[in-house]
Amino acid sequence: MKTLIVDDNADDRKILRYVLERRGCEVIEAADGEEGLTLAGNHGPALIISDALMPRMDGFQFLRKVKIDPELRTIPFIFYSSVYTGTKDEQLAMSLGADAFVVKPKEPEELWAQISAVLDRGKPRGVSIKTGLLAEEEQYLNEYANIVTVKIEEKIRELEQARYRLEQSERKYRNLFTSMRDVIFVTNLDRTIIDANQPALREVFGYELDELAGKNSRMLYADDDAYNLSGREFFNLKGYVEGKTIEVAARKKNGEIFSGEIFAFKLLDELGNPTGNIAVVRDISERKRAEQALRESEERRLKLQT
Repeated sequence: MKTLIVDDNADDRKILRYVLERRGCEVIEAADGEEGLTLAGNHGPALIISDALMPRMDGFQFLRKVKIDPELRTIPFIFYSSVYTGTKDEQLAMSLGADAFVVKPKEPEELWAQISAVLDRGKPRGVSIKTGLLAEEEQYLNEYANIVTVKIEEKIRELEQARYRLEQSERKYRNLFTSMRDVIFVTNLDRTIIDANQPALREVFGYELDELAGKNSRMLYADDDAYNLSGREFFNLKGYVEGKTIEVAARKKNGEIFSGEIFAFKLLDELGNPTGNIAVVRDISERKRAEQALRESEERRLKLQT
């Protein structure tokens, strides 16, 4: 059975395609009603399943055009959509000739059962063109406008709330990022610098971020040996690698060399694949000098004892 799916959400189309193809259906996809109307005319599907709110031509407009087209009006039409205005969505869809209004989301078996119920009825629902759609066009437009307005208002509120949460999250991340005393470098897998925290970057290396962004991290090392060492130990390794601490000679903007300790770990995507590197750099020159002084003191003590 050739079935036309019309939905602007690619993930929803993918799920619906999976449900239908498992039952032997041939699936055609469209991202909005305008594209769906063209495909319906070209392919003559045996069933149409459509979302409600979509760009260019939404599901209600699409259904309306299908039901006034003599070549298409006998095709069973199912809405598979979220409910945004209580029962008005379903009432409007059914008044325009839809055969069913199925509320998202549904488990595959339940969804197929409702599709099958429509197909088992045989003859699709319809409305009289003269006394239905055309005579009630003004009422339809008013009801439709109310539904779309409510949905748009909800979407705006959702976007505003999401933006606020994102801004709060980013602000907390930035506050934590900038408060760290160690320098935190974010690089891509080619060791190109993407981000670093201030004021630590300025205090440790003497750089502003715009002097480093987009450049290779080689300029932060005392020499090629130090750069290549950290590459062999961690940064040039492919795939997931456990975090590692590396001691190298680092170079400040003014050319001063200092002892640096790098704690390096991979930046991972949602699948666990490395997408970049994080390097937390600490100036350990004072610690190294203290360790050296302690060793020299111990050596002098041993000499005095002998």
